[in-house]
Amino acid sequence: MIGAALIVAGLVAISFGGYSMAKVLQASPGANDTFENNGATTVDLQPGEHRMIYIFAGEDGLEPHDIDCVVTSVDTEATPEITPVGPDVTVNQWQAVFTFTTDRPGSHEVTCTGMESDSFGVGGEVSMGTFGGAFVAIIAGIFAAGLGLITLIIVGLLRYRRRGHQPGWQ
Repeated sequence: MIGAALIVAGLVAISFGGYSMAKVLQASPGANDTFENNGATTVDLQPGEHRMIYIFAGEDGLEPHDIDCVVTSVDTEATPEITPVGPDVTVNQWQAVFTFTTDRPGSHEVTCTGMESDSFGVGGEVSMGTFGGAFVAIIAGIFAAGLGLITLIIVGLLRYRRRGHQPGWQ
């Protein structure tokens, strides 16, 4: 009974971790939300919705350089506050540089300037905790399911021996 419960709990944890990891990988900017240096993109937001501004880092990463981005509400000219992202967060070669949220619904324009070769994009918000939580859930799920399987095997062998069947050489 305990072994089966551990297997079920492990499979649930693995599923949760896989779902979380898939959400992280989908956070990178889509084709419609990317733009070149000095360009812009428009995103529709709901009040309290969090988004991140990413820069394409490629396989080799980025050289440190100045990046400036501005987010404005298309309808009201309100400017939501943007804040720099703490530790480096990179999703599918897109490095997060800023995060922002708005208290006004509607379209918001995002513009960024940096080096001439920079490409920017707007995507979902992720953090190191999101990565870590998904990874820990998958590892814990594998451990729990494995422990459950071992428990089922041991209990099965013990029950087999109690019935008078002694395995071994005859």
